[in-house]
Amino acid sequence: FYPATGIPPNSFIPSLLVDDARKLLYVGRGSNPPARRTLAPGQAPSGTSDEVHAFDLAGNRPLDKLTVMTVPLSLEARPSGLRIGTHGVFPVNMEYGWGQVLDWIRDDTRAVQPRMLLNGYHRLTHHQTSDLDADGLEDLVVSGMGDGILEFGGGRVSIFWQTPARTT
Repeated sequence: FYPATGIPPNSFIPSLLVDDARKLLYVGRGSNPPARRTLAPGQAPSGTSDEVHAFDLAGNRPLDKLTVMTVPLSLEARPSGLRIGTHGVFPVNMEYGWGQVLDWIRDDTRAVQPRMLLNGYHRLTHHQTSDLDADGLEDLVVSGMGDGILEFGGGRVSIFWQTPARTT
C-alpha cells in the first residue's frame, strides 16, 4: 500500500473492510492479541493503541484513525460511515465485558466523534445490522465468544430490537 499506512510492521490486524461506495479501506489494529490483555475485576482498559484506520483508495492516502477501547474485530459499512464492534477483554469479567458497538460517523471531509450503541458486551466477535422483523427499523445482532468450557464464559447471540421510541 502506498503511501505508508502509519500502521507499525508486524501489527495485530484482526479486521478490515472495503467500503466500495465511498472507495475507503478500513483496517482494524489491535495493540496485542485479546487473550493477552487481562484486567483486574472492575478495571477499565487504558492506554490502548487499538485503532481503526481509514484510507482513501481513490486518492491512495491515509485519512484518519479512531482509537477504540479494545481490539476492533467487526466492521460494517453504514450510510453514515462505519459501525465498529470491539472485542472486550479476556479473561471474561462477568461484572463488565468492555466489548462495544459504536458508529464512526464520517463524511467526505472530516471524521466525527463516535456514537456508542452498545457497551459492556463480553468478548464480542461479530455484529450485523438488519431489519429482522420487517418493521422498517434496523435491528442489531451481536455474537460473543465463550470460553468453550464453563457455562458462565459469556458465549451468546443477542438481538437488540430497534423500536420507534429508540432509533439509531
